[in-house]
Amino acid sequence: MASQDLPPEVAPDRPSLTNSTQTVPVGALQIELGLEYAPSSLADSPSERRLAMQATLRAGLTDRLEVRLDSEPLVWLRQAQDHTGLGDVALGMKYRFFDPPEGAGAVAGIEPTINLRWGTCHWIGADRLRRPPPRQ
Repeated sequence: MASQDLPPEVAPDRPSLTNSTQTVPVGALQIELGLEYAPSSLADSPSERRLAMQATLRAGLTDRLEVRLDSEPLVWLRQAQDHTGLGDVALGMKYRFFDPPEGAGAVAGIEPTINLRWGTCHWIGADRLRRPPPRQ
């Protein structure tokens, strides 16, 4: 089979802590799903457990550029009181601006993102540890 007949390689940006510079092929749409469980405990506050369903939608615009939508469609935060709701949404893009000749050497890219306060419960978003929950 010729290399032109092979389907493009899928390179998800999860579950690792870093993202590659590889973009989704032109015209392709890629969906990445996952779960994240994060227990935490701060000195003067009760421990918390956070379970979040994560979803990323990536679309290839050119061979070097993709747009993406990252979200947490469902977040369960367990503290003294349980909270369940929508997490925040992030709009972003990935642009690979340097490929070495003949594929040897370092590759460079950039991935700017804008985080939107979309969550139904503002203390469920990514910065929940920096803001206390509202008083009841």
